[in-house]
Amino acid sequence: MIIDIAVPRNFEPTINELSDVYLYSIDDLSNVVEQNRKMREKDVTEGMQIVEKSVTDFMDWFRARDLGPLIGRMRTEFARISQKELDSFLLGAGDNASCRHAAELMMKRTVNRLLHCVIENVDAVAQKHGPAEAAKLIDSIVRQAEEISSGLDDNEDNRL
Repeated sequence: MIIDIAVPRNFEPTINELSDVYLYSIDDLSNVVEQNRKMREKDVTEGMQIVEKSVTDFMDWFRARDLGPLIGRMRTEFARISQKELDSFLLGAGDNASCRHAAELMMKRTVNRLLHCVIENVDAVAQKHGPAEAAKLIDSIVRQAEEISSGLDDNEDNRL
């Protein structure tokens, strides 16, 4: 094996016909360089697509974390409605302590199950249309729950 590199055109091309001898010309090396350059360009393009997707996913996650406080507000409003309905029911049925505990537990479980359904749908909206649309949906639900809750207050005033 020759360690010194010579300009390939200094060799007779028939040297390539000898066994265990490989003759590469400048043109061969240029082709290899060009193929490597094209592969790197393809890799850069694929890498940029991965980076863009990661940035988009991160930004969606970053915007979606704002949904947490909205979901908390929704949970609070649902719990408030539940508590007012329970208080109204128990007022008419008599305030039996054992009955109250069982009814509160049942209402809390029911609200949590319903919230789970709502949150799954909010998540689907966030995935399909983005966190901003999901936030609008939650805000709309919270506003409606607040209206229901304040309407319950009005009804209680009318009962007294």
